[in-house]
Amino acid sequence: MINVPARVAAATAGLLLLPLLAACGGSSSNSASTAPTTSSSSTPAASGTAPADTTAATAQIKTNWKTFFAYKTPRATAATLLQDGNTMTAALAKAVSEQATTHIKQGAEVTSVTFTSPTTAQVSYKLLNGNQVLLPAATGQAVLVNGTWVVSKATFCTLVTLGNNNEPVEGC
Repeated sequence: MINVPARVAAATAGLLLLPLLAACGGSSSNSASTAPTTSSSSTPAASGTAPADTTAATAQIKTNWKTFFAYKTPRATAATLLQDGNTMTAALAKAVSEQATTHIKQGAEVTSVTFTSPTTAQVSYKLLNGNQVLLPAATGQAVLVNGTWVVSKATFCTLVTLGNNNEPVEGC
């Protein structure tokens, strides 16, 4: 899912796992206000290749991806923004471990969203270390789960596996 040039793979290994590191040493905040919510207006239409409210869906995807990939986001919050996040404990822990080792201040900036169905979208984004662009043209998927647009498990697993020297990661 992620288009990762070989020359940047090594540089990105640890940063791929950052969204979860912030909670590693501290308490995790399960504040409901941390994860953006959707109103009924962004519920997908029954037909077509996009949700009924593409503007709201696109805004939520951008916000949720930025939050998920931010190195300061508590692990518990990141898990709510990941497809099957409640079952990804081992992979999220691996991400935290790698980020702690590399000290990269990961972030992501969504550059475009293309809906492929009312419940899935192709997301193009830049993977960042602070303000430095590490992957200028990464791609992944967002999926609609219980009314919230989240990072797909496949997208996260691709990144965490890359960060693990292309070795399988438990849960992925």
